[in-house]
Amino acid sequence: MRAPLAALLLLGAFATPTMAAPVLEKVVILQRHGVRAPTKAPADLAPYARDAWASWPVAPGELTDHGAAALTRMGEALRRRYAALLPAGDCSRVFIWADNADQRTRRSGEIMAQALGCPGTAQWTQNHNDGDNDPLFHGDDTCPADPGAARAAVAARLDAMLAAHRPAYDTARRRLAAILTPGQSAADCTDEKKCILLADRNSVKDGGKLSGTLADGSTISENLFLEYAEGKENPGWGRMDAADLATVMPLHNMASDLGRRTPIMAAHNATLLARQIAALLTDTPARIAVPAGARLILLAGHDTNLSNIAAMLGLDWSLPGEPDSTAPDTALAFEKWHDGKRGDFVRIRLYYQTALQLRTAATLSKLPRRDLVLPGCGAACTLARVSALMESAMARECLEPSGVH
Repeated sequence: MRAPLAALLLLGAFATPTMAAPVLEKVVILQRHGVRAPTKAPADLAPYARDAWASWPVAPGELTDHGAAALTRMGEALRRRYAALLPAGDCSRVFIWADNADQRTRRSGEIMAQALGCPGTAQWTQNHNDGDNDPLFHGDDTCPADPGAARAAVAARLDAMLAAHRPAYDTARRRLAAILTPGQSAADCTDEKKCILLADRNSVKDGGKLSGTLADGSTISENLFLEYAEGKENPGWGRMDAADLATVMPLHNMASDLGRRTPIMAAHNATLLARQIAALLTDTPARIAVPAGARLILLAGHDTNLSNIAAMLGLDWSLPGEPDSTAPDTALAFEKWHDGKRGDFVRIRLYYQTALQLRTAATLSKLPRRDLVLPGCGAACTLARVSALMESAMARECLEPSGVH
């Protein structure tokens, strides 16, 4: 027997309406450039090693062809990931801004534009010929931290870090020394450069700049990582494999943490960048004018920028299969979502490639990802909360008076 029509209507009146699924409205991506040659020439690195360093097909610091290929794979994967924001052929929805200071960032912006289906859309300030840095990516050029305060802050963290990570630090520096100068012991070591890893000597200069074992070990371990990521046949003179990379890279990660994530350093370098990201998420004016219709905005910068912003928000991560926590191509994505219950909220994802994927420039059938959690907020944080967290971490003295350039 069928229920009376009036009863059915009454039941419908009290039924809980089905909430619409959350809708992704926009994504703002901060990305490191692709695999590059070391910023120091082989001759500058020669004093640290027994054998001659590998040659590179490009000038120091420049993006390589292999790096371009691996970055293309990342761009293609992000295009698939955010296909809902990118109707075919509608490049008005894509906006890419690159750091003008380096070939590697300008070229990375161009490669990402191509991979996203919008070639020729990457932009940067047109002053790179005179050597000026874009303050968006190099905030400490225009707003440096007090030199003494920066030194004190980094020095305090250095002592605590070495105490907390002494076993990994000692293992890393000794293994790296064995790769550079096999058979050499601390007892018979006399050359200052070749002995720096065995000497275990660290100091901090004014401005927060590290000197000694960690500083040199960071540069050297990263350069060996770049040899591996470039796909060189015998990285580290054939004395290094993927397991060795995982062993020595803590030197780079520790030094990077001290130089980039110490609060005074992070804020002075990234306040303008944080203000720009917050403005893009809240649709308010900031330094760069972005078209209102842009739905995928990509900022092509450096590992330093990733670390700075992560520190300001209290974000941290490790990457399975990738010993460099801010490896080439790594992309920090701020997704702006909306639903009827929560309104506007943000999810933060980190996309990366494993060291092997970088080395092979392999197609990313499944893009490695970490879903990040803001302290005290969770995986899905209101837009207002994210914006407030960014604002609270900014160095007020580094903000432009109007907040708009």
